Amino acid sequence: MNLEGKYISVRNTRFPDKPNEDYCLCDNANGIYILLDGVTRDKIQGKYPNPSPALCVSELFAFSTHEFLKKALVNYSKDILSTIRDAMKHGNSCIASYNNKDKYTFMPGTVGIVLWVRDNVAYSGFIGDCFGRIVSSNNSILFTRCQTEYVHKREYTTHEIRNVICNNVKHPAGYGVLNGQENALDFIELGEHRIAKADKILLYTDGFEKAINTLTTNQLYDLTINDAKELSQSQNDENADDKTIVIISYKGC
Repeated sequence: MNLEGKYISVRNTRFPDKPNEDYCLCDNANGIYILLDGVTRDKIQGKYPNPSPALCVSELFAFSTHEFLKKALVNYSKDILSTIRDAMKHGNSCIASYNNKDKYTFMPGTVGIVLWVRDNVAYSGFIGDCFGRIVSSNNSILFTRCQTEYVHKREYTTHEIRNVICNNVKHPAGYGVLNGQENALDFIELGEHRIAKADKILLYTDGFEKAINTLTTNQLYDLTINDAKELSQSQNDENADDKTIVIISYKGC
């Protein structure tokens, strides 16, 4: 592959002891990119758990899914989108094994995007509320959607959100979290988009959404990692979430 993915990740300002629970894996050689956002945990006796179980399952999912896809390069016969779904299913089962070893009333989970670029096509699987864009010099296509959109339109209790709505495809506000539950697989959404050599792909967690939405298409197309650093600082108020962005492009373009 002739791809180059660069990223930055900025820790939240919500709590002084809350670690960065975003996680990113860039495999330029194989065109595989995984961006994850661990679901915020509850404090325990006034302290945020560190190491964070949400970060642990994000790392576990990224590693196991990446290994699955690398093996698929050699000896897997299904189509690419089915392969991505199977890889995410495998990663979710690894989270299930992790969560079964410890007793949680609120299971650690993560959301995010798995992207595989092959033969000038971007194949993706996503769940939750991370974002992916394909940007050209005159157009910007959002190829993900925010699955938690309807949760924020009503006043739900924390119990309802975690135990009734999460991973419940029958609920009108249902959304997905990779926490080991098999029902999470109902929320994996797949897609494929042809990309030109001059296009860029942006993957970013919801902490970056507000900042990205302030940019024009031309600004998005010209966005560099240094620009993203400055943008994250300008949006870093006292209650800012973790911010991670990946910028993927073909080398020399």
